[in-house]
Amino acid sequence: MVVPANGGDEKPYEIPFFDFGAAGEEEITTADGGARWRDLCDKVRQACETHGCFCFTTEKVPAKLREGMAEGLRHLFDLPVETKERHVSPKPYRSYLGKNDAVPYLERSRLLLPSCGPKATLLSASQ
Repeated sequence: MVVPANGGDEKPYEIPFFDFGAAGEEEITTADGGARWRDLCDKVRQACETHGCFCFTTEKVPAKLREGMAEGLRHLFDLPVETKERHVSPKPYRSYLGKNDAVPYLERSRLLLPSCGPKATLLSASQ
């Protein structure tokens, strides 16, 4: 996907695009992730650091895996607020962010996933 910057006056830049299904189910579901999965994690991290965003597709990610992730997120957000608030980090926006008065229907949490190699991957989830 190409997005023009500043109304098209500047050179367009490309937003990184990832196919999360390309790593393969067996790589995604192993305890430490496979080489292709760790490579994808690194590329996603780099995209977040350099572009601040990325596009992705999950069409090839098995439905069972997508459903399992959705179920896990439901369990996360169903935990009592006191439990979620115990997940804290000294770094800003790296833990349970909770609800706020400005957007009362939004609840967010971020988790570090160390299974993506030496650098942990930040997973952000909102409800």
